[in-house]
Amino acid sequence: LAWLVTTYRFPGRALFEFTLTQQPDGQLAGYAPGRWFPRVPLQCHMGLFAVGAWRHFMHTGDEAFGRHLLDVVGRMIGHWERHRTRDGLVANVDTLFVDWGSHLYSYGSRSRGKPNGVLTTMNGYYYGALTRAEEMAGFLGRDGEAWGYREMAADLRRAINAHLFDEREGMYRDGLDNPLAERLYSQTANALLVKFGAAPIERRREIMLNAFAERGDLRILPASAHFSRQAASALFEAGCDDLALAWAIGSTSNSNTI
Repeated sequence: LAWLVTTYRFPGRALFEFTLTQQPDGQLAGYAPGRWFPRVPLQCHMGLFAVGAWRHFMHTGDEAFGRHLLDVVGRMIGHWERHRTRDGLVANVDTLFVDWGSHLYSYGSRSRGKPNGVLTTMNGYYYGALTRAEEMAGFLGRDGEAWGYREMAADLRRAINAHLFDEREGMYRDGLDNPLAERLYSQTANALLVKFGAAPIERRREIMLNAFAERGDLRILPASAHFSRQAASALFEAGCDDLALAWAIGSTSNSNTI
């Protein structure tokens, strides 16, 4: 028990410090190399914060801290939910990502002052946050919240598969109402939807093989080394063990040149 407390003390402190940056609209400030202040929200960090909060609670069972973390995640979900469209997808978030495969749309929209439409990566992170919040709420006895998050996740999953999956290519396109995203696919978006469980289980292997196959398709945006842990996790989840190991080793060996 002493080992467990020591092991998770420092991640807990880091999570708590993230919660201190929460803005009135529910967003968390991003942490990335640079000196800009105030720090802008990074949607990928927010999505992974929800995963980190869930993992910390599930490993420690710290209910008091778990309730605090869930409250923070709930306010983040409230922010994203305000951007849900009639089709059930999150759209036109002032979206900023760290991973190169997604920031192509974020930075371009910010510089032009135009809405970026529906981005598949954003919806993938949101789906992951909803499913983790549901599980945390259930374990904490907050059954009403758990039911609400479960219904929201189910609606989002239906919308993702109805509007973003390209049957001809066997992958999720990068977005809608965004001319560039509609023409492209990314390893980032497809990996997130597989990792977090939005993709149908019977198609996950096919999706990952299509997204990570070495076929020189310039329409498929590669994930960066920053995303390697998430991508490798998704490949393993889809049963692509050999590809996961080969890709992770290749991504790591190339990271020094990025």
